[in-house]
This record gives sequence, C-alpha cells and structure tokens, in this order.
Amino acid sequence: MIKKIVFQLYTLFFAVSIAAADTTTPQFPDWLTMDGVKYELETGWGHPSPMQVYYQETGTPYPFSMISTANYRGHIAYWLVESGKLYLEKVEVREETFKPAKFDIYSKDPSQNKKDGSVVADWFTGVIVAGKGNRIFNEDEKSVTLYLHVKNGVVVAWEKITGKDRIMLGEIKSSDNLDEDIKAKIAMLKLNNAYISYHFRLHEDEKLERNGKTCLLAGSESGSVILEYFNNDHMQWPYNWENTEISGAPNGSWQVIDDKLYLKEVRLLSGLRFDGPEVKTLELATLFPDLEVTTNGVLAQWCRGVYLIKYGEEVRVGNDTYNYMEFKTKELEFVRIKAGTIVESRIIPADFDNDDLLASTDEVLKKLVEDYSDQ
Repeated sequence: MIKKIVFQLYTLFFAVSIAAADTTTPQFPDWLTMDGVKYELETGWGHPSPMQVYYQETGTPYPFSMISTANYRGHIAYWLVESGKLYLEKVEVREETFKPAKFDIYSKDPSQNKKDGSVVADWFTGVIVAGKGNRIFNEDEKSVTLYLHVKNGVVVAWEKITGKDRIMLGEIKSSDNLDEDIKAKIAMLKLNNAYISYHFRLHEDEKLERNGKTCLLAGSESGSVILEYFNNDHMQWPYNWENTEISGAPNGSWQVIDDKLYLKEVRLLSGLRFDGPEVKTLELATLFPDLEVTTNGVLAQWCRGVYLIKYGEEVRVGNDTYNYMEFKTKELEFVRIKAGTIVESRIIPADFDNDDLLASTDEVLKKLVEDYSDQ
C-alpha cells in the first residue's frame, strides 16, 4: 500500500508539472536560504507565495504590478529560515531591493523581527517547496528538494529529498519494514500533495440558483464563500490539508429565495485531474452546528458585504489532451448582502468596465462596485 501511495504522489506531480509547462511561462522564483544554502522557492498555483498569502489574509492592497509574463506577481522575495522561523528579508522589484516595511508587510508579533528589518512570516501557515538543480522527478543524486511544513511562521517539520531518495521511495514494497526517516519523508510528500490539491480546487466555481437561472457566486480571494463562516481561516476549515483522514477545498451550491441566500449543499473537492475533482458531499448540520438546517438549506447569516453573481452558460473548451467545461459570462450582478439577505442589487453587461465608471452611472451601482473592489 505504501508503494502505491508513493507512486500515486509522483504520478500526480508529474502530470501537473507537464501540463503547467505546456501552458504557462516559467516564473522567476523567490529565494530561500536555510543552513547557509540558497534554494529556489516555488511560487506556483499549488504553492501560493507567503507574500501573496499576506495580502490576502490582511486585506492590505497589493502594491505590485506584473513585470513580465515570467513574473506575474511583480516582485522577487528573499526568505530565510533561522532558529526554526521563516523570515522575509527583502523584496526585489525591477532589480531594486527594499525592506518589507516598504510594502506594508509587518508581522503579527513584531517582537520576533530582526534588527535589520527582516520580519517573521507569522501570517503564513502551509507547505513550502524549494530546491536546487533540476529537481522535479529527477533521479540525479545531486538534485535536492526541500519541503517545509510551516505554522504561523514556525517550521514545525522539514524534509530534504534527493534524487537518490526518489529512487529508494519508488522501490518500497508494502511488506518492507520502514524506519522513521523514510516514514517522515512519505508523510511530508502526502502532506504536500494534500496542500497542492487543496489550493488547486480552492477557487472552483460555486453554482447559484437565482431568478430561475443557474449562475455562479464569486467568493473572496481566499476561496469559497463558505470559508467566510470560518473567518476565511483555512486552518479553521476542518478538512484543510493537515487532516490526514480526509482533506479538500469547500465548494457550495446556493440558492436565493425571497432575497435570502441559502447554502443547499457543501461538497469537498480534491484531486489534481484537469477534467474534474474528486467530490464528497458533507453534512450541513455537522459543518454548521449553531445554524438551523431547513428544506432550503442553511441561511448564510455570516455573509456581509458586496458579492458578484455571474449569469451565463457552460461550454466545453480545450484540446484533444485536456478539455473541460468553462462558464461563459453574459451578465454580472453586484449584490449587497447583510446577514444573508440581499438588500441592494444591480445587473450589468459582462463587458462593463468597472475601472471606468461614467458620471452617468447609477449611484447605487457605483457604490456597489467601489465597495466590492475595496473588500
């Protein structure tokens, strides 16, 4: 069974990496220094940069713009692991370097920061992957991949996996007696796989029934609208990547009845297949023990603010290798929700320019768009 698990991990990583290589421009990496060794830090879709997480979690406006197709995030960050903590040392923008404070990046607990302006990344919880050499699926003994399990800026576990380790892990048999070092490497690979799967599925579309139409409900940058019940804190979501029994991203089916937003169903999405996720339905009463479950579902009392509803239809796109269903938006509706009830709404064409509101634009719509952008 262990050999099968390891094989599945590498198969998934290989498939995803090949697909990404075929469709995206390789990105300039961040840099991570640990024990005096400098590694390239992965910042792809499966491993959000700790910088990206900072702006999502704090709501601080993102200060960077795209530099090139090889640097969408607009910067290169330099990280350091020292005394078991993850520090952000400096940020490079167009070959100029700055201290984190330049971009309003601060620790929750500044007492842990260094005198040189480096800040401990205590806002970040997740898995970091960094490496040296041609390390992805490379059996060259010189290739090295570093996996760090970080919680609130503290490195709680880490593993260094070489090309030699990859060969060894691929030869494991279910009958083998494994030592603690090998078990730890396997556990880290499984955790990393769950982390990638979680973030891969985190922003899947959520279907909504409104005015007799099936549409989509857009959540925040943190993911599903369901997460707002958990304060947009992934660690409060009971099926995050650290759940070794079952993990996955939340995804809801919603409906609006008499201007009230109800959550009808919660699905747990996992897996890395491009043609669709693995799906498990969760019990509403278990997830929301303090809320009443009715025939309509659960009233989304936790929803407050401006949300975006997309009207349109699903069409199949892709090629012979990868094809999937994609939602083509025809109209947009901005809605203001208070305690689960829609109190204002405006419908506009999908090609409406939110950044160029005309003077004649409806004042309610202006305010909805502004508030939506400022959230």
